[in-house]
Amino acid sequence: MVGDAIMKARATALFNIVAVSSDDDEILSVAHKYGALPIWRTPEASSDEATDDDVAREVLGYFRDVDLVCKLYPCVPLLDQYNIVNTWYKLEQYVCDGIYGVDVNGQDAGALYMFKYSAWLAKKTINIKDGRFNWYKYRLPRVQDINYPGDLEIARQKAGR
Repeated sequence: MVGDAIMKARATALFNIVAVSSDDDEILSVAHKYGALPIWRTPEASSDEATDDDVAREVLGYFRDVDLVCKLYPCVPLLDQYNIVNTWYKLEQYVCDGIYGVDVNGQDAGALYMFKYSAWLAKKTINIKDGRFNWYKYRLPRVQDINYPGDLEIARQKAGR
């Protein structure tokens, strides 16, 4: 799934760098194999208590000349490169700090988060719930977050397989 997410991000031609952060050697090896920049996460950014902001601070600390950040989770097999490109178009179109994908019920799809680096620098947060970061919700046409064993079967049904 990690390789699939990397290929989708690279296929958009939107990003100069595709990076993968993890504390798992196997995941970082796959990232390297698929042409992504592997970034080793510290124990602080890898713990169960680590927040998205903790990971963002660590990973984005490696980069300086960035306009756009896309946080793409590999556990969303129905997401495609066109969803990523359409999200970018919407970010250019709307007055917001970032856009994240939601399912048909308007719930966070756990899939795709795209935001302006300058907004993150100014606010030091990408938290969806606290209201400091101005997020726009983008309804993804087909999405299924894979968190539980039954989720994979639901994704197959949605994909028509």
